[in-house]
Amino acid sequence: MPRYFLDIHDGRFILDDIGSDLADLTEVRAEVKRVLGDLVRHLDFEDDPYRLRIDVRDADGRRVLTGRLVMVVEDAV
Repeated sequence: MPRYFLDIHDGRFILDDIGSDLADLTEVRAEVKRVLGDLVRHLDFEDDPYRLRIDVRDADGRRVLTGRLVMVVEDAV
């Protein structure tokens, strides 16, 4: 099963040096969505808008997918 690495960018850079075994890009997409959701629930948001990005690399180091999330909270006008 192919191994993919999910590098996280949230104002910091967190290199995934362990990776996850995922069958195909469909599973990779599902994993990126799951991780983005988990991060949103557990991070402290100091910036507005808050930007989060996950770059996915394959075992050869090629970027195969990017997931992005932008959260904006605005006052009512």
